[in-house]
Order: sequence, then C-alpha cells, then structure tokens
Amino acid sequence: MLGGRDPAEALIRDDGRVVSVGEFLALAGRLAASLTPGSTVLNLCERRPAFLAAYAGALRAGCTTLLPASRAPEVVSEVRALYPGSVTLDDMQVAAHGAAAAAAGFTPASVAADLVAMIGFTSGSTGQPSRHEKVWRVVAASTAHNAARLRAALPQDAADRLPWIVGTVPPQHMYGMEMTVLLPLLGGMALHGGRPLLPTEVAAALAAVPQPRILVSTAGDRCRWRPAAARCGDGQCHRAARCRASGRRGSGDRRGIDRDVRCHRDLHPGIAPHRARIRMAALSWRAPDR
Repeated sequence: MLGGRDPAEALIRDDGRVVSVGEFLALAGRLAASLTPGSTVLNLCERRPAFLAAYAGALRAGCTTLLPASRAPEVVSEVRALYPGSVTLDDMQVAAHGAAAAAAGFTPASVAADLVAMIGFTSGSTGQPSRHEKVWRVVAASTAHNAARLRAALPQDAADRLPWIVGTVPPQHMYGMEMTVLLPLLGGMALHGGRPLLPTEVAAALAAVPQPRILVSTAGDRCRWRPAAARCGDGQCHRAARCRASGRRGSGDRRGIDRDVRCHRDLHPGIAPHRARIRMAALSWRAPDR
C-alpha cells in the first residue's frame, strides 16, 4: 500500500490543502495503533479523505472494513448486529488523530494477501443484507488491472504525470471503493477529496487539480460532468473517465452509449468493475467550438 511512492508526493487535495503521501501514512499509522489487530472496523466516514485514512489504518492493523449499503441508522444497526464487536470510525475520530499524526513518521506497510480487506453489503431489499467479502490478494490484482487500463487511455504526453481522480460517487459503495479509494492507495494516483454534485461543483473540482484528470461518475451524473468539463479552467479535460451503468441488450441505455460514441472522439472501452455491470469509458474531451 503506497509502496515506492515519494513521501513528499501529493496524494489528496483536501479543502484546498494538498496532503502528501507521508502525511497520509502518518495519519493511517496513528489510526492503526488505535485498533485491535484482526478486529472489524465499521467505516462511517462521510468525507472522502477521512474514509481513505480510516480504510488505510484498518489495513495497516490487519482489520477488516465493513461497508454498509447506506448510512441509514437501521442499515448500520443491522451490520453492527452481525458484528457486535466491531469498532466504528467516523470523521470526528479520524480528525482527532490528524494533529498528532502530523509530526509522526510512518513507512508503507505490507498487507497480508489473505486478509479479508473489506466486506460489502447489499441493500437488503430481498431480506437481510448479503455479505460480499473481498480478500486483499484479489483487491490488489483487480486494482492493478484497473490502473493499467486507465493509464493506457491517458494521452502519451501525460504518461509520466500524476493522474488526479475526481469522484461523484460515494466511497463506501464497491464501485466508489475501486475507483476513488483503491486507485490512490495502490494505483499510483492522487485524489480530489470532495464529492462534487452540481455542474459548477464538478467544474471547480476538475479545475482545482492538474492534468491528467480522471472523472469517476455514473449514468445518473452524465448530465453533470459533460457541461462541467466545458468549464474546466483550461477548457479541456484530458481523458476524463466517464462511467455509466449498462442496461439490457438493445435497451435505451445501450443506445445512449452509442450516441456518446458518435458524439465524442477517442472513446475507449474501459472497466466493468463490479456486480452492477458499470460500463466505463475514457475520452479526450474538448469544449465544442461556438
């Protein structure tokens, strides 16, 4: 986890402040020291940087992270009932470790290949939520694949630069984990710490980080990122990653993807990372001439 990266390299942009790899590892180390090895950790952090730190801290301590389908009290209670001895980490607890971590020095730590790194839960619409375990060995391998596919879609002149991820998706869902949490930790990328929603917010987030930028989104957000890309500070978002949930064969959603292929250049097949069959594409997008 974060092995081989320069401690001074940027990892997260958090409220206008850049957090380095070294600072992040220090915080993760402090969080790990507060956990019992082998325990389960319920990650209820709402802020993306705190979520990332709590997850990294759990990994360093050899703990399994629990990812409820939502933050609804009844959903969280169901997960707590399944794991009565679990420890809860939230934004306030992570922030409390932040000041002490600033002066501490920690190095990247290895994670056991057979560690159950996370357990995700379905929504439970058909009954009690189902558990889906992810072993670290599998997590690391799939993240390496995702990172390679994204890097291959970047412009050639950006091959040696640090890619920045901007996500509109929540980190606790498996798709958000794979794209906005694991890629910064294992894929050699950096992360914008916000969760933009409105077009102006997406545009501001994209403009706040340097190229190359990767925008991680969903079908429901396509109306947000497309106009926002036109408002990026330099008028261009190199190979912004665009994600859509695929529909049934021949459905309207499929036709929508085809329209996007016709309307945008350099559209590349991408990643289908989880059970919801998310279709992902990377494209070089320029604001149309008016």
